[in-house]
Amino acid sequence: MGLQDKWDNMLGLVTGTNDPTTLKAVIEVQKEMSQLLQENQNLRQEIHDLKNERLMDSELELIGHFLYKKHDNSNQAYCLKCWDSERKLIRAVNIKMYDIPMSECLRCGFTSEYIKKS
Repeated sequence: MGLQDKWDNMLGLVTGTNDPTTLKAVIEVQKEMSQLLQENQNLRQEIHDLKNERLMDSELELIGHFLYKKHDNSNQAYCLKCWDSERKLIRAVNIKMYDIPMSECLRCGFTSEYIKKS
């Protein structure tokens, strides 16, 4: 019997009662149950996010000052600063500064010499 079935069963038992103590107890249980269900949902989402983050961590490798996806031949650089601080995978663009190849994060502005993935 699930939580909802138990709740429905309890409501069936107290339906029609005019006892204020019983009604107050039912309302308190309902509030607490609602809070527990919300907390459960939040924890499930947090677990899901942490699993995704761990999976993404395992797919990234650090080369120079930028991250690259393993097994990806595109040589796309991602900002290490944005990943470390906010866990956001932000692409860096290739630029030239004084004829030196660089990569720059357009979100945070981090710039460093472009080191091509080997």
